[in-house]
Amino acid sequence: ELAVTPPAPPAADGLEVVDPALWYCHTLNRLQLKLAPGALTFLRADGLARLAALTTLIVSGNALTSLPECVGDLPLKNLDASRNKIKALPKMPAKTLEMCDVSSNKLTSLATLEPCVDLVTLAVDGNKLESLSELPFAGLGRLITLTASMNKIASLDPGLGLLVKMETCVLSENPFTELPSEFATCKKLKELKIDGCPVKDNKAKKYIQQGEMKNLLKYFEKNAGGGGGGGKGKKGKKK
Repeated sequence: ELAVTPPAPPAADGLEVVDPALWYCHTLNRLQLKLAPGALTFLRADGLARLAALTTLIVSGNALTSLPECVGDLPLKNLDASRNKIKALPKMPAKTLEMCDVSSNKLTSLATLEPCVDLVTLAVDGNKLESLSELPFAGLGRLITLTASMNKIASLDPGLGLLVKMETCVLSENPFTELPSEFATCKKLKELKIDGCPVKDNKAKKYIQQGEMKNLLKYFEKNAGGGGGGGKGKKGKKK
């Protein structure tokens, strides 16, 4: 385990601010890089690829514009790349990734997360996403927490109903107006947040505001296939 927090000044483009010796710590399993504001703009791909035992990578609060493609070849279980300037995600660790926080970036797509069916926690708040339909809903049988607030999501995919173990779903500050009745199958749902969303269904909003999840799910079940918040959308992808 290694945490690097040197008070390094911002480097000129293309210059590495991380000590190259770091990339030779072959047995390292947890790495946290937090440098001075604006200092860390990239991760050396050939260096990161050497950390073959790395299971946790924390690079939040830096100035990264991308992540190296080699991220997908590491045995990462936990990835925190929040609060950067990342525009697109590389291939991701399909067989191991359990926690992924890429909130507060500039993402427009989640397509490379499709193979990551072991996710337990996924945070994509504060990006530029217009949809969640690229997520492999049918394969996310372990997902407990999904947060996607402050995006540009205009409609919710009915595939959300396939997240049968989901307990927390935060979708605040998005422009969608309907909630899919497929939420009725999320029997373990304890918290659903839609603050700042122009949802038209006042009854559903009341249940949510009062924290009455059981009544909300019963309401969705009763109205499945019809009104009462059952919005239409693409079906979730199946593996």
